[in-house]
Formats: sequence, structure tokens, C-alpha cells
Amino acid sequence: MLLIRAEQPAAIAAMMGAYLHELVPGTPPDYPQFSSWWHDAARVPYMIRVAGEDAGFALVRRHGPPTVHELAEFTVLPRFRRTGVGRAAAAELFERHPGAWWLQVLDDNAAACRFWQAVAPPPVRRVPRRSASGRAYSILQFVAPRPAR
Repeated sequence: MLLIRAEQPAAIAAMMGAYLHELVPGTPPDYPQFSSWWHDAARVPYMIRVAGEDAGFALVRRHGPPTVHELAEFTVLPRFRRTGVGRAAAAELFERHPGAWWLQVLDDNAAACRFWQAVAPPPVRRVPRRSASGRAYSILQFVAPRPAR
């Protein structure tokens, strides 16, 4: 598994529609402020690759000071799921960006809830919320330790 900074938006754009539809069926494939991921120094788009194939993507945004990392989006294509690719990509993200993190997960997405509870470094603080449409989601907050050298 390789986690590389996405220099061009095309590969992520090609996956975005299916990813958004998976989260909320019927969602338009347009991602708000998509191009800002390549023009804003506080945003880092990553591609997840396996054996030269695009396997997913992650969008990391830095807030602060103090610095807090937001995992704005993260997906692994279905054919690469349950192979350890997502776990390895998340671990690499947390190693590259140590410190405070938060992400949102839809409470009715049981697989994603299990994944993040298993992958996020403990302790994980869960803050329940509801969207304007009434859909339940949680904000997960945690700290990724600095890698041992």
C-alpha cells in the first residue's frame, strides 16, 4: 500500500461520485470546494494505491493553532476493503500527521463505525450529533502519537 500526495484532482474526482452516493444515495457527485484541495496549504489530498492501482483516497485538513487534523474524507474502493489497505492507510496518515485529530462517521454506517473504533488510536472520544435532516453521526476525537524514532 502506498499513500501518496495527489498532485492532480482527476483520480480523486473519478472516485468521488461513487463515494458520495455510498454515503447518501442520490447525492450529486459534486464535492463542495473540491478544487481548494489543490490550492490551500492547510488541505492535503492523498491517493491510496495498491500495486499501481488507485485503491481509495483521503482528504486531510489542518485547523489551528493549536493544530488539529480533520479527516474530511476517507474511502477505500470496495474491492480493496477487508484486506488491511484501509488500516494501513489510516496508520500512515496518523504517522505523517501526529497530534490531535477528528473525523465524522455516520452512525448507521456500522462497518465504518467498527473500522474507526478499531483504527483510531485510543482513547477515542465520541461526540454524538444529528444533521439538519435528522441523520445521526458521531465526531470521533483522538490523538495520534508521534512515531518512535
